[in-house]
Amino acid sequence: MSAGADWSLQNDNGWSALQEAVCTREENIAMIIARHYQPLAWAKWCRRLPRIVASAARIRDFYMEMTFHFESSVIPFIGRIAPSDTYKIWKRGSNLRADMTLAGFDGFRIQRSDQTFLFLGEGYFWEGGNRSFPPGSLIVLSHKEKEITNALDEAGVQPSEAEVAREVAFMSQTNMYRPGIDVTQAELVPYLNWRRHERTESVGAWKAKVYDMLHVSVSVKSRRVPGAMTDEELFAVNNDDRIANGVGNDEYGYVLTAEERKHLDSALRMGNPDGLEDDEGRLMNLGCATGHPAL
Repeated sequence: MSAGADWSLQNDNGWSALQEAVCTREENIAMIIARHYQPLAWAKWCRRLPRIVASAARIRDFYMEMTFHFESSVIPFIGRIAPSDTYKIWKRGSNLRADMTLAGFDGFRIQRSDQTFLFLGEGYFWEGGNRSFPPGSLIVLSHKEKEITNALDEAGVQPSEAEVAREVAFMSQTNMYRPGIDVTQAELVPYLNWRRHERTESVGAWKAKVYDMLHVSVSVKSRRVPGAMTDEELFAVNNDDRIANGVGNDEYGYVLTAEERKHLDSALRMGNPDGLEDDEGRLMNLGCATGHPAL
């Protein structure tokens, strides 16, 4: 690691060296990687930043919207509890702005918050003010809270031994999960309006056709960490915390019927037998994502 080894490389099963160390309870190795990977990642980002900014500046300025939602043949009602959003994206020079409302999850409840992400390739200086951002800053604006955060603040700072120990201990408390997306079977199909005509929209100065993107498979791969809580234990702890805080224990009863809840619980526990790789991993296919890109 001191010589600059790439900690992000993955093995044939898709796990990094840090994940392997945690799963095999090699805490000393995990501590070494956790101690070095943040400064190394920051150094790599700084090396690539000039090329990223130059490439962004060469792309034409544009505005676009991207909508996504999920559908599944295994869980037909997944669209009611899975995330969905419309991203609004502006590009000017080497600066990029993205507006979105998806903020996170509380159990199966989707949390919404009006947020803006700003990539300032050219930096920003406010004359007469006390705030400036260097080139390559990533700013998060929370509109309701009226808060501004630089997501890259202290990104290259060497973590303390206590912080490294806390991070490794936290990773060892729960099983490993790795989301994946498979676009090998993806298909673009013209989006038709109610007259069965192909739909068009204006994207900047261009008149663009709208397509449905089908057969994009989203999956989550899991791996057992020895001594960590099982999924059932983790959900039970979270549920107990919610009850202790006066929150009901019905995570998704507000959108699903009793029969649909039973179907969802069964599907989540069943997983996908084809995804078993010896005793280490399980692959659960969550279905297909559908979007409406304009080309």
